Amino acid sequence: MNLLNDPLFRLETSEGLKRASLPGLLAALGQDRVESLPGIQRHQADAFHVFLCSLATIILARNGEGEPVQPEDYWREGLRMLAGAAGDTAWALVGEDFNQPAFLQLPLPAAHHGKLKFLSDTPDGLDLSETPQPLQAAIDASLDQLFGSR
Repeated sequence: MNLLNDPLFRLETSEGLKRASLPGLLAALGQDRVESLPGIQRHQADAFHVFLCSLATIILARNGEGEPVQPEDYWREGLRMLAGAAGDTAWALVGEDFNQPAFLQLPLPAAHHGKLKFLSDTPDGLDLSETPQPLQAAIDASLDQLFGSR
């Protein structure tokens, strides 16, 4: 699944419920056709709005453009430009190659590939309620440094 091409966002428009890719969403927003985004929860709405505005502003500024009404292909090419050498993989939700970035995910250096451990076939098989020991130790050390021994 890739944000550049796959219609992953649900948009409520005057014409009803539609699906769009990220470039399609930016185009629809520029044309003021989006009434709401039904998949976005209230606590996510402000951050998502800032994210979309930031992407659009950066693309428009780098292209020397001031008009937000642009076609979907304009936004797609602008997002590709932002990704640079990473190309379309930077907009993939799941990376196929650990050496390449995925959406909001850094590439994993080859030296660390062997440290990966398969934990589960399903999300239900993961126990995220316990903080891993090394992370907890680092948190404790930081708190001790800030506030003294507890």
